[in-house]
Amino acid sequence: MLAELDQTQLVGSCIEYIERMRKAGKAKIRVAIYPGVYHAYEGTNGVQAMDLVGRKLALNGGRGVRALLETIAGDIAAAKAAGDPGGIADPLEKALGHLQGATMWLAQNGMADPDNAGAGAYAYMQLMGLVTLGWMWLKMATVSAKLRDAAGEDRAFHDTKIATARFFAERELVSAGGYRRKVEAGAGSLMALPVEAF
Repeated sequence: MLAELDQTQLVGSCIEYIERMRKAGKAKIRVAIYPGVYHAYEGTNGVQAMDLVGRKLALNGGRGVRALLETIAGDIAAAKAAGDPGGIADPLEKALGHLQGATMWLAQNGMADPDNAGAGAYAYMQLMGLVTLGWMWLKMATVSAKLRDAAGEDRAFHDTKIATARFFAERELVSAGGYRRKVEAGAGSLMALPVEAF
């Protein structure tokens, strides 16, 4: 499903990607272009994951993803310099390292073989989301640490924000390595079965 007038998911870029997949013998894709429509929301995570890996990672030479990763790294460094009051900077830095590694792996292996991009897309989207949420918790914990002792502030509220950030760091960010391993596993086992097996 593509929307003819969509400025986010450009029809031409999508068709180009689909044609590359077809030429590689990797895709049997039906395309529907809705004339006069500005954006089509299909609501499927798999499609969003494929869009992230198949189009957005390489968009503008990867500048957008690089800018995001550099911004997160800068905020981690600032939190560490401030003593990491939320206790999330170190775990987030490790998770960011996994995201950076998975990004490089996809850049090298996903473009060379579309099956690798497809096989790792969903895990990559989960990893990107995990790190982005961790980044938001870093920012919230940093602000709460500054405000919790200020006059008129609700200390219990800010302490709860900091405790929740630590929970996220200890219980959720540790999943980053597993998502990276899924991305870097490639397509071998996924593509081992013939289509007729389904």
